[in-house]
Amino acid sequence: MKKAKEITVLCDAQVSLVIFASSGKMHEYCSPSTSHMKGEDIASLNHKELMHIEEALENGLASIRDKQASC
Repeated sequence: MKKAKEITVLCDAQVSLVIFASSGKMHEYCSPSTSHMKGEDIASLNHKELMHIEEALENGLASIRDKQASC
């Protein structure tokens, strides 16, 4: 988590990280610029920005389904 935060700040990068511990507990980090993808702070977004996020999420889901189908 610390390294993800450092990369976000030092490289001005968009970082999202999800880690599952051996205990099953989930830990996550999203850079401020990607927090909208998690549904955080979306009330301030306009329609065009929301449509862009929806499209990105749909494309990501389609990509994951394609990879699962090829395994």
